[in-house]
Amino acid sequence: QPATRATGWDTPYPHAQEWEYFPGPARVGRALIETLQA
Repeated sequence: QPATRATGWDTPYPHAQEWEYFPGPARVGRALIETLQA
């Protein structure tokens, strides 16, 4: 299974939505759980 991406994408993003672009605690936690269960 490929690695889980929990970080932002490598494409430009609108600065008005900057905090939606970056991963929050829930997104990082979900990626961690999915990785450990794989």
